[in-house]
Amino acid sequence: MSFHYSTPDEKKSDLKSGFLLYDSLLLTPFAFAKEIAAKEKLALAMKKVKALIASAGPAVDPHDPDNWEPALDDGGLSKAVSAYPFPLPPSPISEFIQIYEQEAVHHRYSRIESLTGDRDERTKIKERLNTLRHNGEYRRLAKIPTSWRSTLNSLEIDHPNFTPVIEYLRGVFAIAERCDGVPVFGNIIIDGPPGCGKTYFSKKLAQCLGTEFHALHLETMQTAGEIVGDSDSYRSSAPGALYNAMVDGKFANPVVLMDEICKMGGDERFRPQTALYRIFERETAKTFSDCSEPWLTLDLSHVLFLCTSNNYDAVDPAIRSRLKRFTVGMPIDPTQIIRNIFQQLQRERSTAFADVTLAQSAVDVLVTQSPRRIRQLLEDGIGAALYRERTHVIGSDIDVESVRRPMGF
Repeated sequence: MSFHYSTPDEKKSDLKSGFLLYDSLLLTPFAFAKEIAAKEKLALAMKKVKALIASAGPAVDPHDPDNWEPALDDGGLSKAVSAYPFPLPPSPISEFIQIYEQEAVHHRYSRIESLTGDRDERTKIKERLNTLRHNGEYRRLAKIPTSWRSTLNSLEIDHPNFTPVIEYLRGVFAIAERCDGVPVFGNIIIDGPPGCGKTYFSKKLAQCLGTEFHALHLETMQTAGEIVGDSDSYRSSAPGALYNAMVDGKFANPVVLMDEICKMGGDERFRPQTALYRIFERETAKTFSDCSEPWLTLDLSHVLFLCTSNNYDAVDPAIRSRLKRFTVGMPIDPTQIIRNIFQQLQRERSTAFADVTLAQSAVDVLVTQSPRRIRQLLEDGIGAALYRERTHVIGSDIDVESVRRPMGF
């Protein structure tokens, strides 16, 4: 197949774009075609994509554009591209969705000079736009695992006090299995005492789905800008946490933890609560705009917003009405939680921790700690035991006071 370009540089540009897009495994062939279609008709772009994928040719270093030059004659484009085995998206196109319009990004980029007369400001705008252009407009939709029933059973064994939440997940996963495999959640709030494992459970849920996890600690937030960005009228405006999670992430349906939603405070004029009203409604979440980039809409409708609280009555009533509530208590057997966390550390660091064992005396020291602290204390305790040339962690290796001890001068 022969393709015609005005200059060899245009050929290199398309080839380089292809490597970037396919290396990232974020865009479908159709999305790649749309990138090329800015200069040529979509039909021809699709033919190019098929040729890039299907052709075979001589091997050259795919990361050095200069090595492509000998093969860039009119009849050699497919041979040059085929030198690199494109990693095709591992799943059908239906597993990807568009979360913003690349055309809007291109239009904004073409108007950079007219947006501001400040050179530093233009540089900042250009960097953000280049990130949007490079990362592309498509994101993967995480699907339930094939063995989701046993996965949820294992999750319940590890977190027996979260059975009500897991029962809800079983229904969601069963529906997803009969559809396209993508779970559709309602936004939920898990209410329970400190130390019952809410944050830890949220991370494990993201792992079960094979998606990304982002935690927003609302108890320390003072303004909505930390969630939805600062107004673009401010010179120092910056995107919020949700914008960064979606633009820099690989998934359209990450788990976003809104931790300690009952403790939100801040200035009454810029209350973080107001930022949550729209994103907790699926329809309005489809057209979310960060305040620092109001011209761009992001689709957050597939995000699983998981909130936690220690005092449900303290949560804003308008927010409560948008969330499905689950109440959990402390685990009946905290020693099982400790051993589960220990086993997870062993899996994560199999080479270093494979032969490490945990004594009952160490478990006894940890039973009063929260899951978050247990993990940290276990890591420190294992390090202390190994330093003392032991692979058996005992109670004296666990320094509980080190976690709480303030720094003083």
